[in-house]
Amino acid sequence: MMHTIVPMELLEEQKSLPTRSFRPLRSGYAEFWQDGSLCRLISTDPTLYLDPHFAPGARWNHPRPGGM
Repeated sequence: MMHTIVPMELLEEQKSLPTRSFRPLRSGYAEFWQDGSLCRLISTDPTLYLDPHFAPGARWNHPRPGGM
């Protein structure tokens, strides 16, 4: 049994996500969508989250020099 304010059609609908890939970083991982844009950052280094190079949706097709 489920108690929710969300319509059941939305709960039952399961859209598949595009293929994603992970690339290792110096202190974590970056997850990318199939088109090469950044999906999310998984890291314990707070400076990476402040770097616009790692912003969600950023295009990132090659390793970053000197940091990875």
